[in-house]
Amino acid sequence: MFDSICVRQTAFGNEPPLDVGLLAEALLFYERVVLILNRAVFVQLLDTLGPEGLLRLVDSHRVSCSYCNQFTGVSTEDVGGPSERFFLGIAEMPHTAIDQLAAEEFRRITGKSGRGRRLADRFLQHVDEVRLDPTISESATADALDAAYASRLVRDGLRIMSPGYQPPTELAFELEPLSEGRLTLRTNLELEQVNRVWRFGSDQQITAAHLLGWILTVHEEFAFSGSFASEMVTNPFSSSLLRVKTEELLARERSAAVQGEFQDLVCDGVRSVREAVNSRERSLLDALELAEHGQRFRDWTSTIDVDLDLVREYLRACTRDGLLDQLPAKAVRFLVVTGGGTAAGLAVTGPIGVAAGPVLGAIDFLADVLRRGWRPSQFVEGRLREFVGD
Repeated sequence: MFDSICVRQTAFGNEPPLDVGLLAEALLFYERVVLILNRAVFVQLLDTLGPEGLLRLVDSHRVSCSYCNQFTGVSTEDVGGPSERFFLGIAEMPHTAIDQLAAEEFRRITGKSGRGRRLADRFLQHVDEVRLDPTISESATADALDAAYASRLVRDGLRIMSPGYQPPTELAFELEPLSEGRLTLRTNLELEQVNRVWRFGSDQQITAAHLLGWILTVHEEFAFSGSFASEMVTNPFSSSLLRVKTEELLARERSAAVQGEFQDLVCDGVRSVREAVNSRERSLLDALELAEHGQRFRDWTSTIDVDLDLVREYLRACTRDGLLDQLPAKAVRFLVVTGGGTAAGLAVTGPIGVAAGPVLGAIDFLADVLRRGWRPSQFVEGRLREFVGD
């Protein structure tokens, strides 16, 4: 635990793209933070930290920064019609390529073309560009065609996102393949009722394409964390989706001597760094300074497994500093995959891994790194109290 964590866009509902306070806690708790930028996260951090602050962050030896200009999505043809069909794919926007975007945004925030270009050049020296493997859409489509898996994932997701909706006892969410990778859906879900109790309001109409997108989300999340051999930052919703796939992966790989099971760790008495940073009582750069120069207790990480008392003491020690000591205490949650092996020092190699090229792999790649010791554990971000009764 606590060797490396992958932090991506964390928006839940109508929130800002990245929970900056959560990034601060990741810096304090983990030896290495893999920060994945997209356009929205990059612009938010530039506006929040300013140009010099952002350069300070990406220059840190504690942060490994990458930019991905791609995203997964579900396109729908003949929407609502008798031949409605879906396609799970990967897309990108050429105008948000990082070279062009960095130059434009540093020029915007400084108001000076020359200085903006120089700052952009410095920034780009610290950022790698990564791409999603095109087979992600294929493996997600294969999962969508597994009716038992797809139905369970949708049921678990709706339990959090539409807590007042009672799905049919025999939930059907069955897809059939068409030509050119298209899918057609048969379901007994009542989407009108789902939308009435949707957690973020009925003005955001949820369609079958949104639910199919959840399957893609799982594959995208695993592509990043697995390729960087890192734990994942999740929220209660994404955690529930990832748990379904993780259990399926572990069950499949037991024949390859991969053993693992989930353990939920809730540790109290940890200082509320996230809340203090998000309220601007403390800054992200304060947390970075502490992470780089404070007492890190890093010799603990080689021996910490899932001993709750040891984990609790480690987390308290990470936030035991004069700058943070007056902050109120709270509970933090980790969903840990136990079992033999560790991701510490894992060299991810081969034709798909990041170490061999800037392409983030799909589920077959994950099976390989599972066999070599990676464990897809999760740091489940806040709102624990809000969701505990769901």
